[in-house]
Amino acid sequence: MPSQEQTLQLTLLDLLVDPEAGNTFEADPAAFGQARGVHPPHDAALHRFKDRLQIYRQATRNGTRDLLENFFPVTQALLETAEAWDDCVEDFIASRSITTPYYRDIIPGFVGWLSVMAWGQAQWPSLLAVAHFELLEFLVERWPDATKPTALKDHPSPGDRVLLDPATRVVQYTYAVHLATPDHPIPEAKPVHLLAYRDHEGAFQVLELTESTAVLLVKGQEVSIAEATSALGVADLAGALGLVQDLSAKGVLWGFVPSLGSEPA
Repeated sequence: MPSQEQTLQLTLLDLLVDPEAGNTFEADPAAFGQARGVHPPHDAALHRFKDRLQIYRQATRNGTRDLLENFFPVTQALLETAEAWDDCVEDFIASRSITTPYYRDIIPGFVGWLSVMAWGQAQWPSLLAVAHFELLEFLVERWPDATKPTALKDHPSPGDRVLLDPATRVVQYTYAVHLATPDHPIPEAKPVHLLAYRDHEGAFQVLELTESTAVLLVKGQEVSIAEATSALGVADLAGALGLVQDLSAKGVLWGFVPSLGSEPA
């Protein structure tokens, strides 16, 4: 059986997340608590601090809404094509999916909720992809800095593997989400391979890749550039070396490391 402290915590959670709680709490704070197992004298405290608790409710809900609007502008615009953004945010808050005290964790939590609940995806098939791409930008820009290994090479040889910057991501979508904007939030339905990375100033950048280039970057982390190129059936090894050198110059890669068992070039 929960203690009164735990019961109070759950009651306050109801006040924060229940869409109708603001009105029922305002009408009778003590009754609101009693209906949830809050006993005297704790129910009287709800009445005594009613105004403060209502301010806390609004501040928390508005803070969540502002956070989502700031980091998901294209997702918001997509849902606003049917005036559904407010409903989406309300349903997310009411789902009790927010289990963290940190606002930064709400951002991936929102995309996770969209995925698990499949919210709105029947009406907007691209919704999850659009939201995930905006999450990707958040994650790449804020990925923790790390110390680059000192033994890396700046220029690739055929026997080297590529070492991506830890913030770099190679992703695939079935929609051209990187071209969607708040003014044009519905992306074209076509498969795309994207390279998301931070440039030397730390700004988020994205490049559209061919499928073979995307596979080269993924496979080239495990085997040598020469092996990865050969496995793809690409004869232009010099072109592949030039490509990864250019990407390294952009900040996509940390550098190059000899493949295990390869001979020094």
